[in-house]
Amino acid sequence: MKFRCRMTEMLAIKKFYTVLNTISKMAKSCILRLSQDSFFFIVHESTPSSPSIWCEMEQNRFFNEYNFEGVNAESPHIYLEIEPEQLTKALHPILKSSGFFSLKFKLTKKRDRPCLSLEIEDRLCVHDIPVNLIPRKHWSNYEEPCMPPHRIGIFLPPLKNLKHIVERYKNLGQAMTLQVDTTGEQGCLKFKLESDSISLGTYFQDLEIPKINHSGTSEPPSGAINGTATVKIELRRFNLFLHSEQINPRKVIANFINDKMIHIFLVHDDIFMQYFIPAIMEE
Repeated sequence: MKFRCRMTEMLAIKKFYTVLNTISKMAKSCILRLSQDSFFFIVHESTPSSPSIWCEMEQNRFFNEYNFEGVNAESPHIYLEIEPEQLTKALHPILKSSGFFSLKFKLTKKRDRPCLSLEIEDRLCVHDIPVNLIPRKHWSNYEEPCMPPHRIGIFLPPLKNLKHIVERYKNLGQAMTLQVDTTGEQGCLKFKLESDSISLGTYFQDLEIPKINHSGTSEPPSGAINGTATVKIELRRFNLFLHSEQINPRKVIANFINDKMIHIFLVHDDIFMQYFIPAIMEE
């Protein structure tokens, strides 16, 4: 089992930092899954208050050198539990550096504790960040989530616009209802917040409806059916998702599973993130 890699391009480091910073705002810890071709950040929903995230990144778009050996030929992966905030704190000074040369990551062992060592070459600076190795018997807990059936998909408006609205909503209540309608040529999305003292609604008209993807390409699968769906969610969870706006995704598709879940895809040129928001179960 071996992992060693090197970054030399500042743009790649900034993208890597942005993803880590986004995830650190959503969860205290996450799983870093390493493989030969890609690496993944996974947030497993272990408690009702935790979001669930699956983020895939192609290693050759970020690393100039990438040396990797999994556990063995039958299990060619490494699973690490990390605290993304620790990595962002180590990376942040580099973003403002004018004399940067390269950045190295290496899986090491310090004082009998596995670590992800981060070396900034020009500064002769090394950060040893403790990690936990995930045993193979638990790997199945971190498989890519299945695509839910009977979903209704729509392209979301710019996340920055949604963020402004949700910032206002969250001061007025703890939950909101999202309604989507794709029965016409263009889709419609409605935010609705109701309480004993207030009733608010925001409409987004003429939204693009994704085409069904049967090609097996890297594009996300879209809604499989046209129709209407309603999902009531916690405002706090949706606001956490909106932190992903800093990734600057090329497109954002939301699949609605009526009364159950919103399954969101964020697509960048070299980042593919899925975010799951479960519905509030009415008693």
